[in-house]
Amino acid sequence: MPSTDRTRQRTQPNAMPDSPTPPAPPSPPTPASGGQPPGDFNLGQLETIRKSEGLARAASKAEYSPILIEDGLAADTPAQLLAQCEAWRGFSGDAVGATTDKEEHSGLGDDAETVLKRHIEYFRGKARLAITQHPAWKDAETSAFRARYFINKNIFTSRALTEQAARDILANAAEDSLPGVTPARLQAGNAALAAYIGTESPQSDAQSKATQLRQKRDTAFAEALRLRHEIQFAADTAWPWWDDAHLAIRREFLLPAGRAFVG
Repeated sequence: MPSTDRTRQRTQPNAMPDSPTPPAPPSPPTPASGGQPPGDFNLGQLETIRKSEGLARAASKAEYSPILIEDGLAADTPAQLLAQCEAWRGFSGDAVGATTDKEEHSGLGDDAETVLKRHIEYFRGKARLAITQHPAWKDAETSAFRARYFINKNIFTSRALTEQAARDILANAAEDSLPGVTPARLQAGNAALAAYIGTESPQSDAQSKATQLRQKRDTAFAEALRLRHEIQFAADTAWPWWDDAHLAIRREFLLPAGRAFVG
């Protein structure tokens, strides 16, 4: 296809368009605290971060940067993108460490949360027994009964939810006269709840920290993606898809070959 003078000027940095200088390889993932790599739950984000780092380095090249700035890209955008990628790596690693701490506090110990979990499991088991003893119940009745005991629901995702749900379970257990449940067992369950309310749970504290770090990680990821798109939209108009001489450069910026970039 014919090229304008401006297009020819922009393709001069690559004397051989089909053999561009490859972008610098992305740095290896920063190990998490304690030498752990990012967990499986963010491997998809990790791949995007790696590609974004390579794209930022391409945008920083002396032969590309002035052209991108001319097309409206802020000069510090590549550096900002690399900084967000580094922040993502830090939050991701710290979240893995905090998640490990949470798991260490959720075993079969004697802390208040574990004791309360055992009581809740007991009353849920009795609720399941009651369901099996009433085969004539319709599906709606069974579902409503299961909901009263939060069966197959995790009520330990936050202290507020745990306290409210445990209160409901214990009150329903007394009201429903569950099979085999004695007043002494109900009293023990309420005592376990009171002990839980009166103490800070290490597991909940660790879980809260892990949740906050994952939220920060996801925020950094979203900002990195936004900055990456800034670079890509500028590159898409600087080296438009309809000129075959731009194919190699567009590959460096992860742009499609046969159409405009749409995000």
